[in-house]
Amino acid sequence: MKKFKFVVLFLLVLGLASSSFAQKYKPSVQFNSMLWNAFEIMRHTEGGIFVHKNLYATNMPASNRNGTAVVRLNGKEIGVFSWLALPRDPLYTQMIQFQLVKGKKHPLGLIITSGGDYEIEYRLANGTPFYKFPFKMMKKGGGNSYDPYATWKLEGDWENYAYLIFDEKGTRAEKLRFVYWLRGFGNGGSALITAEISRDSDGAKIARASNTVNPSLHWHRHDLSFTATFDPKGIPFKMETLKSKNGKYTLSLKVDGKTIRQYKFEIKNGEIPVSGRQVRESADPLRFIEGGGRAIWLKKM
Repeated sequence: MKKFKFVVLFLLVLGLASSSFAQKYKPSVQFNSMLWNAFEIMRHTEGGIFVHKNLYATNMPASNRNGTAVVRLNGKEIGVFSWLALPRDPLYTQMIQFQLVKGKKHPLGLIITSGGDYEIEYRLANGTPFYKFPFKMMKKGGGNSYDPYATWKLEGDWENYAYLIFDEKGTRAEKLRFVYWLRGFGNGGSALITAEISRDSDGAKIARASNTVNPSLHWHRHDLSFTATFDPKGIPFKMETLKSKNGKYTLSLKVDGKTIRQYKFEIKNGEIPVSGRQVRESADPLRFIEGGGRAIWLKKM
């Protein structure tokens, strides 16, 4: 009996906590979840199949148990998915079981036949939009006996954004990691990926990370752990070390020694201030970048 009362009390507290979060902030889709594995385009004889996967959202109203995701092409609605809400803790809700309820249907998802400007709009059960994700999609090949399946190329925030994050458990003493998205370069081989952090005031390189990857045709999430450039033993470079000196910094991402992207950030009073779409008070709530508290998102220059 005591155990039963404890469980009931715990669920009640969890529900109240969830409600307080939802009342303080508007719901949003976690940005890392959106870029990492929100959907994929499968090749198909009719063109492609838009397959939606699970997502994580934050600050979902406790009373909201489901919703929809509207897919638009060049401003015109072409499909609607339904989804269910599965609360994970007071902050996070998992959006699961995406099912196509409107549009050209395939057992796996929405059949698409042309490229263009796409947008997914996520709505609560009452129809209120709470997040939008625009992207471009280009179709190449297909339609003949020698090449029946089209290849789909996506353009969007995968290339424009990356993030810094301190290692699991969220302590500032943990190692600093860099997470980015990359796809193939057309040569079909492996590539040496290097990330370097340099101080703008004197050009000194203070941290470095590298790894060899085999980029695919599609966007994939990659993860690098920094080490101090001056340390021959490769001891992890920590977030607290980075934040110990105020100033402006540049993070360069290189492929086989060639810089492909650069990101600027600044240390102020021992912290990295957020900017742009990460500033909750000024960002469009439908395009807000939700970092989950630990991720510091950087926009490509």
